[in-house]
Amino acid sequence: MLFWFGTALNAENILAGFGTPKVDGVLSPGEWDGAGFLDVAVNVPEGGTTPGRIYVLNDDTNLYLALRFERNVADPGNTAAFTFRDPKAMDSEFVSRST
Repeated sequence: MLFWFGTALNAENILAGFGTPKVDGVLSPGEWDGAGFLDVAVNVPEGGTTPGRIYVLNDDTNLYLALRFERNVADPGNTAAFTFRDPKAMDSEFVSRST
């Protein structure tokens, strides 16, 4: 199950996509066309939100996640965190990746 901003995604909106993007910090045209995606509200430092989209791809070996949102300024300390949990184990550890 994927949780986004405190909301659990359920079986009706599972994100899935197959492919291998280039991991270089740039979302190149066409690179994420086969990705599953979810439109979200992204919190911004000055308060409020801006529209964003999370993308999901896998290639049978790796899971790739991308977050795209529009900003006209570079925010210092800008981070994104993805948290995973084994849904079969109620007391399992959370695993996070921040970038």
